[in-house]
Amino acid sequence: MLLLLSLLGWVSGLWGSAGEHQAVRLLPRSAPPLAAAASEPAASAPRLPAQAMASAPHKSTLMPDQDRAAGAVPGLEPRDEHLYEQTGPGRQAVCGLGYADARWLNADVPKPWDQSRQDEVKQLRDQLLLLLRRSAEPADPVAAALLERPLWDVGLSADTSSNLAASLVLNSRNAAAYGMAYRACASWPGAQCTKLSAKRWTELDEQSLSAWLYLLGEAFRSNDQALMLEALYRLSLPQLQGDSGTPLYGRAQPWLAAARSQALASGVLRNEELALVAEASLQLHIIGLDFAMLGNWMGALNRVCASQALADSNRQQLCQAVARNLLDKGRSLMDMAQGLALAERAGLAAQAMPLQRADYLALQALIGADSETQAELGESCEGYRRLTQRLVGIGRQGEWAYWRAELARQRGMPGALASP
Repeated sequence: MLLLLSLLGWVSGLWGSAGEHQAVRLLPRSAPPLAAAASEPAASAPRLPAQAMASAPHKSTLMPDQDRAAGAVPGLEPRDEHLYEQTGPGRQAVCGLGYADARWLNADVPKPWDQSRQDEVKQLRDQLLLLLRRSAEPADPVAAALLERPLWDVGLSADTSSNLAASLVLNSRNAAAYGMAYRACASWPGAQCTKLSAKRWTELDEQSLSAWLYLLGEAFRSNDQALMLEALYRLSLPQLQGDSGTPLYGRAQPWLAAARSQALASGVLRNEELALVAEASLQLHIIGLDFAMLGNWMGALNRVCASQALADSNRQQLCQAVARNLLDKGRSLMDMAQGLALAERAGLAAQAMPLQRADYLALQALIGADSETQAELGESCEGYRRLTQRLVGIGRQGEWAYWRAELARQRGMPGALASP
C-alpha cells in the first residue's frame, strides 16, 4: 500500500501479479479502530472545548436531517458522535484531537475532522513544494511538479503535473529527473509527454533495469519488434541495476523534516501531534503516487514471454534471464511477483530461482497481519508513528527489502530469505 491503501499491504491489493494496473483513487477516510467496543460513554462526559473543536470543523453542507441520515451509525445516539477530552470505556484516541467512540470511528462515515486533516496535509505539502522547487538537485523540481497532483488521486487520466514534469526534462541529461518524468507520463499522459522516450532514458542510464523495462513496454505498444528484442536482450544482462522503486518519495523524504519544522514555526500546524498526522498522511500519499507509477511494462513482458513465444529455446533462455534479474535486482513486491511468475512460466529450475514462492507467500501473509495490527491502532498517535516508521523504512530500503528484513526479524533468522 489496510489504511487508505489497506495500510501497508497496498501494492499487493492494488496491482495483481500480471497485466497492467487499473485506475485507483485514494480517498481519505478515518482509520478503522479496534473492532471491540465497550459500553457507551456517559452522556455527562466532558467534551472538548470549542477552541479545540475548531481544528475539526463540521462536515455538513447538507440540511440537518440529511446530515444525520448520511452519518448515522446503528446503535449510536447523536451524543456519541463527538470528541472527548479524556479516554473512557469504548473510546479510542484521535491523534491531536482527543478521544471518540470506537464504534463511530470504525464506521465508514465522514468525520467532523476529515476536512481539517486534509487541509493540514495540503499546507504541509505546500511547505515541501517550496523546498523542492528551490533545490539545486535537477530531480527535485520534477518531484515538486508531480506532487502538485490532487491529494489522494492516483487515477490514470491525463494530468497537468506530468505535463509540467515532462517540460522540465526535455533537455535534461539527468537520468533521475528524466526517469521520474517518464514514469509519470506513462501513467498520466500530458501534452509534453509525447516528447519523452524510454530510449532516451536508457541512453542517460544504460544500467537501469527500470529504463529497459519501460522501453520494452514502449516498443511493444508501437509494435517495434526489433526494439522489443533489443530491450529483452538488455533486460537479460546481469550488470543491470534496480532502483528504489519509490523515486518520488526518495526526492521528498529528505525535505520532510524541514517542511514540518517550518509549518510548526509558522503556525500552519499548531502542535507536534497534528504535525505527526499530517506528515504520515503526506508520506502515504507520496509513496502511493510512486506505486501508481510502478510500470506499464508488465503487459509487454507477459506477452513477449508468453507460453507460445517460450517454445523458441532462445526466447526461453532470454526470459529466464530476465526473470532472474527481476528477482535479483527488483525492489518492489510487484517486481518479485512478476519475476516469480515469469520464472515459473519460463521453466527456470527451482534451484536457480533467487526467490521461492513459499517465501513470497510468507511475506504476503506478514504484510496482511501487519496491516491488521496497524488498523487496530486506528487514528491514535501510536498508529501514525508506526505508519511513519514503516514508510521511512520502505523508502530507504525498497519495499521488498524492507518486508524481507521484517520477516527475517520476526523469524529470528537474518538469512531467512535470499537477498536480491
